[in-house]
Amino acid sequence: MEDKKEESNGSTPPIQHDSPQVTTKKEIHWKANEYVYHEKTVDWYWYFGLTAVVLAGSAIWLHNILFAVIIIIGAFTMLLYANKHPRELEYTANNKEIFFDENSYLHEDIRYFCIINDPKISEEKILLLQLKKATSIMVTIPLGNADLDELRSFLLSFIEEHKLAIPFGQVLMSIIGF
Repeated sequence: MEDKKEESNGSTPPIQHDSPQVTTKKEIHWKANEYVYHEKTVDWYWYFGLTAVVLAGSAIWLHNILFAVIIIIGAFTMLLYANKHPRELEYTANNKEIFFDENSYLHEDIRYFCIINDPKISEEKILLLQLKKATSIMVTIPLGNADLDELRSFLLSFIEEHKLAIPFGQVLMSIIGF
């Protein structure tokens, strides 16, 4: 009998599959917008502006002029991106990497993956990648028109699947309509 050593890093156990079907494809392609665009109303801009003014005013009241300047610059930058519409990108997963635009993630650098297709959790179908680097953030890739079963079976040939949670920053941005 062969003993399997399981990595104990405090994460959730791997997702069990009855009989994962390994695909024979060499590449999978799909198209998706780079992020979900939320239409902003006039009220959204008023709330955003009021929040920025209150935060900057509080910083000035606390005699922290530098923080007030940072808040104003940050608010201005966010307003510039508020109306930016997403580009449609071509995504590719092959036997070495997952890549899109100018980003590339080698399979050997990815610890786990998770496909989320639940409207209660996310507005869109997404692929989460947990990289092996301790200092890296979780990568979120929109799946658009991808065939989820085909992609899952393809990735299982190279990467272990675990249940992962959507990063808090992405959830927060979705709540505030960004």
